[in-house]
Amino acid sequence: MNRPTMVPPSFGNVFEDILEVLWAPSTVFERSRYRTFGKYMLVLFLVCAVVTVITAKLTGPWLDATFDLSMQQAAARGQTIPPEAMATARKFGSVGFYFSPLFVVVLGGFVGGLLLLLGSKIAQASVTYGQAVFIAVMGSMPRILGLLASAVMGLVMDGEKARSLFDLSIGPARFVDAAKTSPVLMQLLAGLDLFNLWQLVIFGVGMAVVGRVSRSSGFLAALVAWVIGTALPLLPTLLTR
Repeated sequence: MNRPTMVPPSFGNVFEDILEVLWAPSTVFERSRYRTFGKYMLVLFLVCAVVTVITAKLTGPWLDATFDLSMQQAAARGQTIPPEAMATARKFGSVGFYFSPLFVVVLGGFVGGLLLLLGSKIAQASVTYGQAVFIAVMGSMPRILGLLASAVMGLVMDGEKARSLFDLSIGPARFVDAAKTSPVLMQLLAGLDLFNLWQLVIFGVGMAVVGRVSRSSGFLAALVAWVIGTALPLLPTLLTR
């Protein structure tokens, strides 16, 4: 009697996975369900670091405009900032852009994993914290593409007309004047950027595949994490109003 032939599962390497997750996330998460996130976080951090260095000068005018906008908003709230402190803040703001990979990939992975784990409890998806971090790390890939897209727009747009980084988003925020709009509303509109929504899709598929739940439950878990993650940056603004 012939014994059935066992077909080994298909595995992609790290680079294949981080690219393929953009268009076939279910395939990537199925074959990588039990992988650890360490190598993926390191590779995506390095990729994001290279992209950040390359794009810094192209997005510079919009970074400066964003800083000026934040100073105007602070003045409108009655917060007087000495010129020396403003110059120091601008310097740190410029340098801080180069730390984007830490926020997008590393902090985004660990905090995003925690939020996804919280969402999994609500959606009754069975995932560990490590698996949730893996999903969050893979979901950073669209954000890295967003940096590249911003650089391309910065290359073709007139920097002298820069109003803020919202101008470089692909979503409703770019069509609104941030100087005349509530900062809270601007952050909410920024959350509807194409690359943020793309990230949400990857989160939802990842939670469904890894957590072995329906797509609706997976997206419920992802939506809970995404809403909380969008709300967290609003807290400082709300507290200073």
